[in-house]
Amino acid sequence: MQDMKARYFYHSFARRSPADENGYGKELQILQSMLDVGLLLTPERIEFKERLRDGSYSEPATIFQKRICFTELSEEELPAHCTNFGEFSIEWDQEILRKLGAIPVFYVPLKGELGSAETAAASILARLGDIQSVLERLAYIQEVSRDDVAARPIEVFNSVTGEVEKLFDKIDGQNLVAYLEKDVQPIQELLNSLRATFGYFYPTENLEYGDLLSYYRQREWRIVGSMVLDGVELTADLDHAETVAVSKIDTQFFDRELDYPTGKKRIAEQILKYPSFGGRHILETCRRIIVPASVQEQVREILRGGKIQVKVDTL
Repeated sequence: MQDMKARYFYHSFARRSPADENGYGKELQILQSMLDVGLLLTPERIEFKERLRDGSYSEPATIFQKRICFTELSEEELPAHCTNFGEFSIEWDQEILRKLGAIPVFYVPLKGELGSAETAAASILARLGDIQSVLERLAYIQEVSRDDVAARPIEVFNSVTGEVEKLFDKIDGQNLVAYLEKDVQPIQELLNSLRATFGYFYPTENLEYGDLLSYYRQREWRIVGSMVLDGVELTADLDHAETVAVSKIDTQFFDRELDYPTGKKRIAEQILKYPSFGGRHILETCRRIIVPASVQEQVREILRGGKIQVKVDTL
């Protein structure tokens, strides 16, 4: 029996809807996919509006995330958590999950009444979005300034007039980028870091499902994409075969399309995998896998098939 006062991180799956079949077929398939490719970082699209000074709202702003979520709990809190998030749970020591790159979620209130300072968080996120747009423009200038014909002008499309406009000559673009990158990280690295930062933001609430602090009370930590250790990315895209296999687990969810700035894309096509850490399969970093007693032996068999030695337990 574990120390009931000890606290760990848990990733629980899978949330169920009334349409889900009986049994644990989906959960076993998810576990098998983790064995085959690693932890899955799934995408999410969060939309919010900034309250403007005249009382109106801005056009919708969007945050795109690729992440896997963990909750900090004691063992006695886990059953109630599983009621909402699924009856399979993977348990990690706190120090291990930190080493894997997990960071606490930044919970922010995204809705508020006119004249209320609680709208400040949406304004901060909107300004960060503006900074991302500036960095994206600089990355574009850097990209088109790289060819040998440095005297050619950098041109952009004006969405208002419908005309192509000259910004400046490419040699000027090269000089601008060189000045901005002096003594700081490259522009593309700054842009990648800002995009990763957006993966840690989440609303304090969803009033359709809970109260004002319903999400905040979950004590959620996340691992997001684009993390680099010793110059090597820890996550990677799924290949075609892996995408097809993951999609079959739950076509209703994984085949759903999200609206990205570059067009509609299926969730399955945007998933990242986190296969290993420190030369070990990512599942070998956990303490144990907690499942219903009726499927313990099936879970052990799945792990044996992948030559993964992890304790399987039940609540």
